[in-house]
Amino acid sequence: MGDPWQLEPIVSLSDEEKEVYRERAFLSRDLTDSDFDRYSPTACTAYHRAAGGSAKEGDLGNGITLKQHYRSVPEIASFCARLCYSDMIIQTSPKPSLLGANLIACHVEGTISEHTNVAEIDRVETLIEELLKAGYCLNSPENHNTIGVISPYRRQADALTERLQSRWKAFPNDSLGTVHRFQGGQKSVIILSTRQCQSTDSLWFINRRPNLLNVAVSRARELFILVGNLDVLLTGDYTKQLVEYIEQFGEVR
Repeated sequence: MGDPWQLEPIVSLSDEEKEVYRERAFLSRDLTDSDFDRYSPTACTAYHRAAGGSAKEGDLGNGITLKQHYRSVPEIASFCARLCYSDMIIQTSPKPSLLGANLIACHVEGTISEHTNVAEIDRVETLIEELLKAGYCLNSPENHNTIGVISPYRRQADALTERLQSRWKAFPNDSLGTVHRFQGGQKSVIILSTRQCQSTDSLWFINRRPNLLNVAVSRARELFILVGNLDVLLTGDYTKQLVEYIEQFGEVR
């Protein structure tokens, strides 16, 4: 039982190493390429492996997908429904954030240096100042009105963690990190720092499947904030859908 639109693992093996693994762990044991597609951690999500699904369109195996959504306000959850879950049942009620909007996109350009975008980090710091003044907090016993900051990229996430914890000592480790590390977590506010700023930047990692944006957006209970070069993000597939959705239903800065 689970969600086939969660994140698959990041595999650091080269194509040659994956081929050796396929041969030794599957083919040499009288298993098939179909078995590899269904059960290899290099090929699909934990849900698909457990359910015996291949992650190919329409093949969910013998699992039961969870269709009812109880976390995010409808304005946020509806984007995930458009992206992945055509039959999702949203069980939450509308609720404005302490900033009013449930979705905000912040246009930031900047440059990449040592795999980080410092301009985005500056903007995230300013956003947190605004959120704290509005009544959100960094930590609370019941995870109430808390803020999370995530990025698809490890180096950007590490740079954000270093900056924000040097500014606010109370910022807990479990509120900062990569999208993969945050899977299963939730906060009232989620800030996604995409690190994208130049037309030559590759959007492949974010856009190759809808899973990453689905997980990133659905971590937010009442306010999701996208930070990045919106012009660049509009050149991707799923990132374009997100920017356009926020333009329609949220606030663009």
